[in-house]
Amino acid sequence: MSTSDWRQLGFLNPDALECQQDVWALQALLRRAQADVLAGLASRTAEPTWSATLEEGAGKARETAETMRAEAGEPARERVADDDLVRAFEASLDEVLASEHVPALVTTGYAVLGELGALPVQLLEEVAGPYSRPLCGRLLAEDDHRVLGRLFPITHPTARDKESLRRMLRHLNQGLFAVYQGWRQTFHALGVDGEHLAEAAVTTVKGALVTLEMPSTNADVRFLRA
Repeated sequence: MSTSDWRQLGFLNPDALECQQDVWALQALLRRAQADVLAGLASRTAEPTWSATLEEGAGKARETAETMRAEAGEPARERVADDDLVRAFEASLDEVLASEHVPALVTTGYAVLGELGALPVQLLEEVAGPYSRPLCGRLLAEDDHRVLGRLFPITHPTARDKESLRRMLRHLNQGLFAVYQGWRQTFHALGVDGEHLAEAAVTTVKGALVTLEMPSTNADVRFLRA
């Protein structure tokens, strides 16, 4: 696929193809992290049905990550790897993964990687051309993170646990949304308005917290309105 194909593929301008490839590269990164979360939880779950479900989800996430890597191409993967905002978010994410703390893994996999991570794809699907729309659909159809929303109450978090997890989610959400803000021109080239993205992010973060039985506060979404 070359840049000369942009009009036939339904893109808004010649720059959009490269912008879309950057989004695929970011999605590959997020799906790979989701696979690590699900696999880590599967290995720590004694109940066979839960373990099998989580491992199956991890396998799907790995396959999708590889598909997105291929769609992105090496130049886009390098651009994303060199992005300072992405690096900062990855550093925070790696701390959570390294902690092996089950409630932290569950909430991160559900709220950050699953819900906020999929938000750009949801908005892109509304404006995507004939080539990109099926890829958006595939990403959105894989909702294995939702099992984590059902798993969270089983971890029996205390009120103190929830406050710690809330602070962690606030930090991670802020880091991922900073990437989205830094990519405003990228999303604009693809037809996604920055203000619309911010408004949708508020709704997404609030909804994820409600599912986790942690109703949102102003502090949880204040940075999304900045």
